[in-house]
Amino acid sequence: MNAVHANGWWSGVSGSPTLAAAVTGIYVSTFYIMGNTTMLPAMSVLVILLALTLPISFSVAVVNGLLRRIRGDSYIGFVSLFICALYLLVVLRVPVFSIRSVSAFRSQFEGIGWFLVHVVIFLTLAAVIAYTFHRNLGKYMIVLTAMSLAAVALGIATPAVGDATWRATHVNKSEENPYSIELAQNPNIYLVVADGYGSFAFMQDNHIDVSTFRKTLQEMNFRLYDEVFSNYHSTNPAMLAMLNMEHHYYFTTFNASEIDKKSRAIIAGRNNLTRLLTGNGYRTEYIHQGDYLLLHGCTADYCYPRPSSISGARNVLRKILPSAVKRMFPAAKLQWQKQPREKISEVIVGLTDAGTATQNPLFRYIHMYEPGHTPNEVAGACDEKAQLEAYSRRIESINLYLSILIESINDVDPSAVIVVAGDHGPFITQRCQRNVDLGTLAGYRDRAGSLLAIRWPGDYHGQYDLRIKTTVNLFRYVLASLADTPTAILSTIVPDNVYIRGTDGVLQIVTNGDITIPPKMFDGIENQEEESAE
Repeated sequence: MNAVHANGWWSGVSGSPTLAAAVTGIYVSTFYIMGNTTMLPAMSVLVILLALTLPISFSVAVVNGLLRRIRGDSYIGFVSLFICALYLLVVLRVPVFSIRSVSAFRSQFEGIGWFLVHVVIFLTLAAVIAYTFHRNLGKYMIVLTAMSLAAVALGIATPAVGDATWRATHVNKSEENPYSIELAQNPNIYLVVADGYGSFAFMQDNHIDVSTFRKTLQEMNFRLYDEVFSNYHSTNPAMLAMLNMEHHYYFTTFNASEIDKKSRAIIAGRNNLTRLLTGNGYRTEYIHQGDYLLLHGCTADYCYPRPSSISGARNVLRKILPSAVKRMFPAAKLQWQKQPREKISEVIVGLTDAGTATQNPLFRYIHMYEPGHTPNEVAGACDEKAQLEAYSRRIESINLYLSILIESINDVDPSAVIVVAGDHGPFITQRCQRNVDLGTLAGYRDRAGSLLAIRWPGDYHGQYDLRIKTTVNLFRYVLASLADTPTAILSTIVPDNVYIRGTDGVLQIVTNGDITIPPKMFDGIENQEEESAE
């Protein structure tokens, strides 16, 4: 009797289309949660779980009700599973779309046309899955549950790409505050980052006119550096290296999109630069155009926009929406990703005015998410000429804004040290592909060349100009210019090496400041230590 009841119970559970839908949503949630472990606080995890589970479960329940009402009970399992499978495939975006031949096909469609292509292809694949499992929802749920557990296991496992001891003592040095320096001068320091703003050498290569912007900077006593590289070619790893003043060599978790599980926390306040400045009495303020680098919270004395516990969930959920759907929600994009320039200006100028009345010197890190790189949607299939023209227009726009911003800072804080920098290039060469095997200086500049202009303290005479090659050592030189005895900070200089992701691994394109053509494969921490010692 018990066995009968047990079998009946299992039969009811394994035949529940709504439960199968919930399992589908949980699997999809797990996939995205474990793929973004560094950016997601607990509330974001909960929001993603609910957002990807409840709607599909509700939809299946409604379909079940409608089918029963029209006496289509025999189709309940198949139709419900079809909906689950369609949902699964649409959200996961089958990897076939990264294949070059498919990318070329995809580039022929824009907007709603490409969205319809998605639907047709996904409907076909979903039909195959639905037909395979439509007689036994229990098997479907077992498979997805096993896949969820596998996703969790892969996400938790974080094998290092090198020696674990080196990782513990070098990558996370920021936990110890390994440097110390006593500054003789304590001017306010501004770091203004224009995301994706390439080097002046890149602008010259591609005939992008930045002469007016250069003139504006020079009139305010900036020194301009034409050939500078960020050490890594995307925002998170580049800013991690710049602010922590350390290499991380693209250490990564197996199933995560971030460099290190603490990368955002280090960037957003707990890094070597802010520790050094705080030790010299500085107040730290982060003013960003969006919350991309603040998704794991912000430990600076002031943060704008204020991080939300669901910001990570918003960003993940937005990535799931097809481009055609995202265009229907412009207000959401503005709210979730960017603040208007005028609002940022208002905040910066207001804080600058307030700062002139405070006792503490100030470090302000201002990050604008413009001009930006080419859209991810066109990676591997873009029209390079069209993308370069669009980038040139964005450069013209952000130059005007940066000029106004810097002039407003200069008006109220004429003795401040101001660093204006980019974090990487625009990613246009090789049809905007992300991980590429580059072998030319023009290609290097496109991926990792970055803007750099510095308004140094008044008694600076150019002693470090020729030594500035990459951004990982940038603030060592800035701090040395403010110290009576700069030896302590200069003795910690790390190799001016630049790394990009190639098709089969990490490529080293600059070695101790020298351009490396052809690039060499990154071949382990030990060799980097030897280069540093030399």
